[in-house]
Amino acid sequence: MVEVGQRMGDMAVMVSLEVFARNRIEKMISAGELKANLPLPSERKLADMMGVSRTPVSKALGELEREGIINKISPKKYALVQAASKTSGVLSQAIVFFNRSSREKWEHYADFHKYERGVLSAIEKDGHDIFTIGKIDKIRDSSGWISQEKPFGVICSDSFVSDRSLLGTFEKIMESGTSIILCGDADWLSGFDRVVPDQETGAYGIAKWLHAHGRKKIIRLHFHDHSKYWINMRNRGYEKAAKELGFGKMDEVYIPGISPSGRYDRKKRDSLARGIAGYLGEILFAKKTTVDAIMCSSDENCGPVAVACEMLGKKPGKDIWIAGFDNTWKLMSYKPDSKDKPVVTADNCMEDVGARAVAILSGRRSGAIAGKPVFEKVPVEIIEP
Repeated sequence: MVEVGQRMGDMAVMVSLEVFARNRIEKMISAGELKANLPLPSERKLADMMGVSRTPVSKALGELEREGIINKISPKKYALVQAASKTSGVLSQAIVFFNRSSREKWEHYADFHKYERGVLSAIEKDGHDIFTIGKIDKIRDSSGWISQEKPFGVICSDSFVSDRSLLGTFEKIMESGTSIILCGDADWLSGFDRVVPDQETGAYGIAKWLHAHGRKKIIRLHFHDHSKYWINMRNRGYEKAAKELGFGKMDEVYIPGISPSGRYDRKKRDSLARGIAGYLGEILFAKKTTVDAIMCSSDENCGPVAVACEMLGKKPGKDIWIAGFDNTWKLMSYKPDSKDKPVVTADNCMEDVGARAVAILSGRRSGAIAGKPVFEKVPVEIIEP
């Protein structure tokens, strides 16, 4: 690790450049050098002040943003969250966004953050500010100042909605008169406004497509447990298709401890496949069981699952058809090949989900939406890659 020596009194310490940059920024905050209601100096300016390159400054700012200490108010500008919250009225037109990833990732990996991009675009279009909180402990502590400052509203992404420990925080925010909308679904969330992609109809559509193309023995393959709301929605869609179309419902397969998602290379794909093959082998070679299609949780699962099938002597696309979800198969860090391409997938239209979340908040504030909690399902699109 590159290190820099910094003199502090009579003691010389060695710290990483990123930690050094973070410490300097925090000292500037505590000393009042970064003024309330004014943007922080640019990355370049901060780097010049510290005598380091922009890279550690950028990383330090990203970490402070994820912790809810600062907020990204434009592609190149940050502001102090706590400084803004102390000024009466500053948050009245701001939307607080509970979301685990940083705005930097939304911008650099836009196709993997369509929900966040949808929220951001709608917020900017309506002329609101956005304050992102990305740490669960900061979210738990937020209900007090949110109740006091009364922002325009609060949006919580699915990265936090499934955590039941936040229920009390959600309730306090709503009881304070601030509208909150969640991207997720569960029985214990029924008292809140929610908007989600229609995962049930998406799974139904994929199963129906497979059946129409001669696939009758269709299994579901998941790498997440039922704490994910969309797993339950997709299971309902699959079961509805099995009942209506008359193909035999097969048990879902859950593989714990393996996460073939996000960006990875072919070497990682093949490594993941070896773990998956151990589970699939029991299913594909079980007596009285013939599998001719697999419905994966995501397109990103399809490559490792296809390689696993090959390891077990089953040819993907011929012996077994592999379907995906999310329409992300083109987004790998390498050029996808035939093994990574699902025969059919579904686009969750997450940008539309994000935009609808902002629209529902606006409806609550204007009075156009009143009364019982709203639960809206945004249509998904079935796609043949």
